[in-house]
Amino acid sequence: MTSGGAKAVASKVTRLVVGLVALVALAFYSCGPNYAMTRASQEAAFATELGVAASASISEISVRTVRVGDSWQRWMRFTIVPEVFAKITNGGWFVSAQRNDFDNWASTWSQALVNRSPNAPKWWATPTDFHTLVCYRTNHPRDIAGYQLLWLDSTNGWAFAFSAAWH
Repeated sequence: MTSGGAKAVASKVTRLVVGLVALVALAFYSCGPNYAMTRASQEAAFATELGVAASASISEISVRTVRVGDSWQRWMRFTIVPEVFAKITNGGWFVSAQRNDFDNWASTWSQALVNRSPNAPKWWATPTDFHTLVCYRTNHPRDIAGYQLLWLDSTNGWAFAFSAAWH
């Protein structure tokens, strides 16, 4: 092989390696868990997901997002502030406090309440009392398909929100 031929092969190998590295980096970026660590990123996720700004009276917000392929799930926990909760639920949410809603396998959103995802963060909890106020909406507002749910743990002072969507 001539030196020109060897350089051409080396150039193709280099491009192939760079392409593979870029593909792997993209896969790690687009798939897997993501925790919003700063208050600013938590407030941004809160506003994006729930449609209202997080007021300063919400003392704690926890957010975890997991992306796999063309789907994602997001878990949130935040301190209860009644006026913020009222603003959130004024945006097309339905209220369900019926046990049969949670047992209805046709309701995809309800499965997040009765089956814990292995991707759920440690701080995530599901309602243990099926008389708990649960609000939900289907057809995620920022994606083609999906759902959102929101429920209150007034005993411990938390509100929990879960979203899932796919394209």
